[in-house]
Amino acid sequence: MLEANLSPSPTLITTPEQIRRLLAKVFPTRSVKNLQVLSGGLINTNIRVDFEANYEPVVIRLYRNGAEVCRKELALHDLLSRTIRVPRALHAEPDGIEDSPAFLINEYVNALTFQELKRTKDLKAIQQASHSVGATLAAIGGFKNLRSLDVSKLRRMLHA
Repeated sequence: MLEANLSPSPTLITTPEQIRRLLAKVFPTRSVKNLQVLSGGLINTNIRVDFEANYEPVVIRLYRNGAEVCRKELALHDLLSRTIRVPRALHAEPDGIEDSPAFLINEYVNALTFQELKRTKDLKAIQQASHSVGATLAAIGGFKNLRSLDVSKLRRMLHA
């Protein structure tokens, strides 16, 4: 269960109760069972959400730097999902809801991180994962001028 503050930033949601209220607006028929802050986020806060009943868990990503960053990431997510496997985006609120920060809700994918895999010392699995990572990076590298594209151009490309 989530007990500590979620983020040192005063602009982000900092209590489990605030997260539960936000999720109730997005998923009004679901009851939150557990919240777990996920490691690895450098700027944004990622929280795994487990629901009561038979609902699949999700990840809510709270954006520290606002709506534009959320919009860009969502547009990139949509573009990349045509080529590589990425968690499905279920709901996005780049402008937040009421006083919340920008957020995106994705499906939760239960998997080992590459760092966790390396700790297993399973050389065959590490080799397979390394090959997969290389292929994924090559696919991403195939998109020309991603840095120079703005959100409006990405959206036009996606909906053309």
